[in-house]
Amino acid sequence: TSQQKKTIAFIPGTGRESNAIARLFAKSGYPILIGSRESSKAQQVAEKIQNDFKLDKVEFGENHEIAAKAEIIVWGLSGTLEERESYLKTFEKEFENKIIIDITNVFYFGKDNATELNAKIIPKARWTASFKAIGFGIVEQPVRKNGIVRDVQVVGDDKDAKNEVIELIKSTGWNALDYGPISNGKYLETLVLLAIVQAYPMPYPEALAAMMADMQEGKSNKNVEAVLEHTWK
Repeated sequence: TSQQKKTIAFIPGTGRESNAIARLFAKSGYPILIGSRESSKAQQVAEKIQNDFKLDKVEFGENHEIAAKAEIIVWGLSGTLEERESYLKTFEKEFENKIIIDITNVFYFGKDNATELNAKIIPKARWTASFKAIGFGIVEQPVRKNGIVRDVQVVGDDKDAKNEVIELIKSTGWNALDYGPISNGKYLETLVLLAIVQAYPMPYPEALAAMMADMQEGKSNKNVEAVLEHTWK
C-alpha cells in the first residue's frame, strides 16, 4: 500500500517467539524496535536482523524507551505470572491508547487467559492477542512446503484494533483469522497445554517442568513444535 507502515516495538524482542515475529515483520518491510531490560542484549538481536535482511537500521533500546516510540507493541514477556504482572504495571504511560499484540500464555487452566489479566492491569491499552499457539520455529514460514498458507488466530474486544492487527499479520503472508473476543484466548492457550502434554507424555505439571528444563538447556522443543504444527494442518 501507499500508506506508511507503522512502527512496531517488541517488548522484549530477545525471546525466541518475539524475535521470530520481529524477523517476520522486518522481512515484510515494517520498521521494528527491539527492546530489552539491557540495551546490549537488544543490540545483538537488532544487529542480527539488520544484517540478515540487509536493512539500513534496526533500532534498539531499553524496553520503556522503545515502547514510548512505537505505534504498535508486541508484548512477549516471560517469567512467572507475578513477575510479568509486576513489570507490566510499569508500562501504563507507554501503552495508553496503543494497540498491543499479546503473545504470552499463562500455562494453567485458570479462569482468565493471559491477555484478559493484562487488560485488567492496563485497561487503557487496546489489547489484542495472536501467535499464542504458533511455535517460534514456524513463525517465519507462513506458507507450508505444499503451498498452503498457514492460519493464525487473532482475538480482541476492540474491533478496530483487532481488524488492524488482522490486516497487519496478513501483510506478512499469514492467513489471520478473527477468533472473537479476548476471552477466546483461553482456547488458544489450551492448545499449547495440550501440545506440551502430547510432546511430554506425563501428567501436566511434570510435562511443563520437563519442557521448562529443556528450554533452560537451550533445547528446541522439537516435540512441542511437531504437535503444534500438526494442530494447524
